[in-house]
Amino acid sequence: RTRTRTRTSKRAEATFHVGGGDGMDITVMAITDEDPGSVQSGQYVWPAAPVLADYAWGQLQQGKLPTAGVCVELGAGCGLCGISVACCPASGFEEVIFTDHDPGTLHQVTENAEAQGDKRRIATRAEPLEWGEAATALPKASLVLGSDVIYDTSVVAPLFKTVDALLDGDGVFAMCQSFPYTPEIEAEMERCVAKLRLARAVEWDRLGEDGGTKLQLFRRQ
Repeated sequence: RTRTRTRTSKRAEATFHVGGGDGMDITVMAITDEDPGSVQSGQYVWPAAPVLADYAWGQLQQGKLPTAGVCVELGAGCGLCGISVACCPASGFEEVIFTDHDPGTLHQVTENAEAQGDKRRIATRAEPLEWGEAATALPKASLVLGSDVIYDTSVVAPLFKTVDALLDGDGVFAMCQSFPYTPEIEAEMERCVAKLRLARAVEWDRLGEDGGTKLQLFRRQ
């Protein structure tokens, strides 16, 4: 996700279908350039986001993910995953909280959530968050979502420190990626998972396929 150049990028409406035949279309404002630029990359819909949004909807409908308490999306970007949860008929969450470190991204995700109108069943809000912080200003979460959130070894420990601070006792962190991690990133993830005593389960690994993703779930042991 790191880019070496910055420029003004174009924004436009982008529509994604979640939930299969019984689902719905979700439209968000997003950067539509192939290379969104480093400053504005948080407002780009990264490839793992539509996959995680669709997965969350389906799992909530089947009762396979927590449906009550609080849902937090990390590195929310355009907020597609959190919006999917907020619009899902099976959602019983008190609220969905979008988090990011960039004020412009938080403004955009707030507008995207409000634009869903009556489709949004759950209250939503956006909050600034730097990974590695204790996240004490946020409530404990039963469901934490992250799509294409790991892009360098240096972000792994801060990310999982934040996840550990957020997850309640039975909480689930669902993370989807659209590109393979380096051996260094994988090793750092293993170290963090062991240190924080998290159980790690791979739902699928299709990274070798065209447009493939890998989705993992993390829970407390």
